Amino acid sequence: MSKKQPQQLSAPQQQYYNEESVQYMQQRPERMQQCQSASYVQSKQQQLQQAQPMPSNAAFFDCCQSFSSYPQQQQQQQQQQQQMQGQPQPSFACLSWPVLGGFTSGELAKEGYGNTTDAKLDLGKDGAFSDFHVVVFCSYDYVMGGAYACTEITKCFVPALQQKGFHVVVHQRTQAKEFIQALQSGTYDVAWIISDSTPSPLAKELAEAVVAFHRQKRGLLIWGDNDPYYAEANDILPKIAGVKLSGNTPGTRIMAYGNPCVPGEFDAEHFLFAGISYLYEGVTICYPVDATNNKTPETPKEGHRAPKTVGKLTVAATSSNGMPVIGYMERSATGGRVVVDTGYTKLFPVDWKSEGQARYVVNACVYLVDVEGRFPSK
Repeated sequence: MSKKQPQQLSAPQQQYYNEESVQYMQQRPERMQQCQSASYVQSKQQQLQQAQPMPSNAAFFDCCQSFSSYPQQQQQQQQQQQQMQGQPQPSFACLSWPVLGGFTSGELAKEGYGNTTDAKLDLGKDGAFSDFHVVVFCSYDYVMGGAYACTEITKCFVPALQQKGFHVVVHQRTQAKEFIQALQSGTYDVAWIISDSTPSPLAKELAEAVVAFHRQKRGLLIWGDNDPYYAEANDILPKIAGVKLSGNTPGTRIMAYGNPCVPGEFDAEHFLFAGISYLYEGVTICYPVDATNNKTPETPKEGHRAPKTVGKLTVAATSSNGMPVIGYMERSATGGRVVVDTGYTKLFPVDWKSEGQARYVVNACVYLVDVEGRFPSK
């Protein structure tokens, strides 16, 4: 499923994609035009003032705080959910842009908005991707609540992917050899790399295997985070996208759909964000820069716009701090689709239920499979 789609899904496409989600995405440009009218903004502000308060799904943490606080945060989140039982929930906030972009989770909670949980607005249908395989290399191994972060992370995204039918295998940092073998096996359609602060074992061989996997037109989801948590990403991205990751900017805010180059907004028309009105950007995050340019970008000023492209990456979302936070590459003659996300705290259990996380991650895998491109007969 590419960014621009026909008005009607073909019979093969209907096997994999939710028609309701596609139709909703096609209506977004019209809705965005509506949002720009003064009468709309005034009416929306009145709705916000009258909206029922709603506790956030996110349990944000101070980036300086130890991950050992996760159990207490999880308990607080459960208490919030119990308090909300029986209270009216907000409707799907399909006309948010551009009023709410860049709100914190707490501010968003006060407005009473969130993403719909209706699975029909996911890009991919439940169970439809049982023929496809995802392999994950989680190099990040920070101790979190007494277990490796990799072990904790899998509790979130693996079930979400399995709901769509994906077969998922996860390799930890000490299993670099097994991950390389998986990439070379021809079994997997999508590979994830979750970077750490230092190069993983067999770093050179791993990067070469990932580049070869990409050249076979298979999908890549490459995750980085604040400096220095992008070691593997920076072994790979210069070779396939002409970029590297850099920096450490504050996050913890909610992005809204709109113009991907505007701070606090993501691409309203890209199917990575199908069914998503709001998306959490991450805690502290990095950003892509041209691999040949070592100059540190200037601090964004008022009215700043992020570039449309960085290297070969097209910018799909810009953080509240004005730096690209999600980018992508379409399939080309030299390789498969690529998604780069510079805030992998999205995957942590403490943030997994923040706005849009699960749907975004699943949409990304559906997009990266590239059914139409790799399997035209389907």
